[in-house]
Amino acid sequence: MITQKQLKSRYHYNEKTGIFTRISTGNIAGSLNCRYLAINFDRKKYYNHRLAWLYVHGELPEGSLDHINHNRFDNSIENLRETDQLTNSKNISIGSANISGHLGVHWLKKDKVWAASIMVKQKGIWLGRFKDKFEAIDARLHAEKLYGFHANHGKT
Repeated sequence: MITQKQLKSRYHYNEKTGIFTRISTGNIAGSLNCRYLAINFDRKKYYNHRLAWLYVHGELPEGSLDHINHNRFDNSIENLRETDQLTNSKNISIGSANISGHLGVHWLKKDKVWAASIMVKQKGIWLGRFKDKFEAIDARLHAEKLYGFHANHGKT
């Protein structure tokens, strides 16, 4: 397991930009691995956002780290928060296939109405059917507030 001291002996981390550079060369460190930037350290892969946490706080996070603004490449320390998976799921981006412009609001073609729902603790909660899309969106936004979703939830 990597330590803060070992990390700081090889890399510099800029807290504002979230960028790691190699002390030996000054080159930017990290390559795309799956959907996140990662650095190999003694033949083990570490995600840059987790290393940023270690660099600043002295230990790797126990749980999940949330990119608050949804940008997986923004590893600035102010964009990261330690969280559990349930809380992290309350701050997700909206999918590109979404036609309503809001998570949990969709068009029921057969019935020609808008529907709203929300997932809380892996349980679906039905919020209703609405003739007007904005009523469905309002119901969803109210539920997000009621269940403590992050203000960035559903944003791109």
